[in-house]
Amino acid sequence: MTQKLSDAEARRLSGDGSTTPPAAELTSRSEGDLNRNSYRKSKYSRLATRAVVNDDGTPITERTENILSQLLNLTGTMEKKQLVQATQEAIRRILAGIVTVRTKPPFLTPYTAIPGIGTAAAYLAGDAFGTKFNIDVPRSGKFTEAIILDLDNEGATTEIWLFNKDFADTADKDPWAPSDGDLVNLQQIISIANFATANANRVGINSGLGLGYAAPEGKLYCKCVTRSTPNIAAGKIPLVRLIIDDYEGS
Repeated sequence: MTQKLSDAEARRLSGDGSTTPPAAELTSRSEGDLNRNSYRKSKYSRLATRAVVNDDGTPITERTENILSQLLNLTGTMEKKQLVQATQEAIRRILAGIVTVRTKPPFLTPYTAIPGIGTAAAYLAGDAFGTKFNIDVPRSGKFTEAIILDLDNEGATTEIWLFNKDFADTADKDPWAPSDGDLVNLQQIISIANFATANANRVGINSGLGLGYAAPEGKLYCKCVTRSTPNIAAGKIPLVRLIIDDYEGS
């Protein structure tokens, strides 16, 4: 048997799109009912907000809210300080990568004549340019510059191979051929190809290198290799110098 619902009951269960009447139509308007915060009967749900206060009428959480406000202000100030500190640190790191702050003067090796160079005979590109030699250096550091004094005005591109242990030499004018075992001790290779020309000689400089090395013995074993075809005159042997920064153990 099917029971037919009343119109009011149907609206309550399924809704008919009607809006809830305003509160003014739901609330009893008698003075006594208003004082008791009571409502007249209604089929609609009601939400009521009741204030929780101290006996003098002040909000019960007033002191807590003041404390929270002070904490938030303090936190905001701390965050601002931390932001400033982080910004300053970022700027410092950026500048550190751009500007080198030198705490001590650079280490300059003495000009050293490349030994064993054969004079009055042309070299081929890739030949050993003279014989090996040692240079005393700090035990660690960074090569910032290499210089060749080209007394014979050749302008020949020259490589300086730098090892931290002794190696088997290649004879002058023979093709440079280091062994596999010696290559593991190679620290850096510095090429000098740009020369400033004077009237009767030249100066080759490779600068801004920043190449690190380690030399536990306090010296480097060096070999020069030509990438040109120089023909060195007697008494015009080229000289080399290394400039080192950020060094330790000098």
